[in-house]
Amino acid sequence: TGKVDVYKTAWGAGTNVLIIDKDIEVIVNVTEAGKLATTIYNQEAIHPSLVTKLTVTGVLGASDITYIRDNMKQCYVVNLEGVNLTDLPADAFNGRSFLFTVKLPTGLKTIGAGAFNYCSNIKTIDFPATLTSIGSSAFSGCSSLTVLDAPASMCSVGEKAFNGCSNLTDVTFRGDVIIFVNNYNDNAFTNCQKLKN
Repeated sequence: TGKVDVYKTAWGAGTNVLIIDKDIEVIVNVTEAGKLATTIYNQEAIHPSLVTKLTVTGVLGASDITYIRDNMKQCYVVNLEGVNLTDLPADAFNGRSFLFTVKLPTGLKTIGAGAFNYCSNIKTIDFPATLTSIGSSAFSGCSSLTVLDAPASMCSVGEKAFNGCSNLTDVTFRGDVIIFVNNYNDNAFTNCQKLKN
């Protein structure tokens, strides 16, 4: 608590602070969806809430993704490249402002609505070659995101998908993409002031 008070005094009372005394990196293979937490504990003999860097292979279900979001608050690096997952659920990492790095499953096809909403410290994200759609508000408020390089497989981007990505400067689409617009004419890139192309 003392450390947090010092930082809040230095940075201002409204500042959120996450202090990590020691990085705890965990690499686990999950063989059954819904069993991430017990797998971490059984394979690593550590409580999942203490993990700061997580690499997962195998299978995950929506409840596992929700568990990472809601219970692994110190985890700022999540690598899911080796996970057999085609659809990242809506609100998957919504509001995880201390999430810095995410590696998506290599076979991922869809990113659900609000999946990375207000993950304000993600600077880059590499989309797998299999990705076809990004849901509405999926990256809304990701104010540190600078570049979007969509694969050729991408065919649709939901309304306000990148709304408020105030540092986004470059967007590349490699094929025909449908960009949805809502009733207020807000497109996928509303409030992206630095966007060049």
